[in-house]
Amino acid sequence: MFAITSAVLKWRQYLLGRKFFIHTDQRSLKSLTEQTIQTPEQQQFLVKLLGFQFEIVYKPGKENTAADGLSRIPTTFLGFFALSGVNFSFIDQLRQKNTSDVELQGIHQGLLADPTAYPDFTVRDSLLYFRNRLMVPTSSSLCPLLITEFHSTPRGGHSGVQRTFLQLSACFFWRGMRKQVQQFVDAVLHLLRQNLLKSQIKMKVQSDKHRLDSQFNWTSTTTSYSVARLTTRGQYMGRCSPSFISICPWGLWKFGVYMH
Repeated sequence: MFAITSAVLKWRQYLLGRKFFIHTDQRSLKSLTEQTIQTPEQQQFLVKLLGFQFEIVYKPGKENTAADGLSRIPTTFLGFFALSGVNFSFIDQLRQKNTSDVELQGIHQGLLADPTAYPDFTVRDSLLYFRNRLMVPTSSSLCPLLITEFHSTPRGGHSGVQRTFLQLSACFFWRGMRKQVQQFVDAVLHLLRQNLLKSQIKMKVQSDKHRLDSQFNWTSTTTSYSVARLTTRGQYMGRCSPSFISICPWGLWKFGVYMH
């Protein structure tokens, strides 16, 4: 359980909002979400998995040959048979911007001429870094793309202006980043308000189709008033005295009109 919860929390931003499978060779964990929690340890670990959509798949140990093979590697030989990693597609676009953007080209040329003139900037793998953060051109189309990734995806979780800015500025830098983040979040909130208003209008239209309007036609006489039509809780025809209306006017709405 500790290994499962640690792995899920480690990759939490990628697992939220989608279903995933947990393969284990421990049969008792297969019915973890269905069995009665009896120990405090089970409750402690299960709480950490709340909010995730997952399914535990039992895989017998004899079928889990990969894990058995890795656990039995001779200590005299260690090596990599396969190596995988994350490759960001926008890195290639950013590398092209470093060769075409006027702002970044000026810094590149300044570093070549005098590295001490830009002490906060460094160049690694043809990419410009500002205080160990990737430098992005201010007018680049990558800026809204990165803001969307850090705010509107399951990884960002619509965290708001401050948190989105802090997460984004930890990896990237461009001038006016906070202002762009503020404008992006304001635009998202404005769109949400418009969608909410449209939904409220649709709900009102649907409710008005089933609404019963109360209509009263009063004709004055010498001693009493005549009720011509009453559509609240049915229709009643009759006459009621003015003294009853002045004493108990709510009787017209809740109980109808007393006839005499």
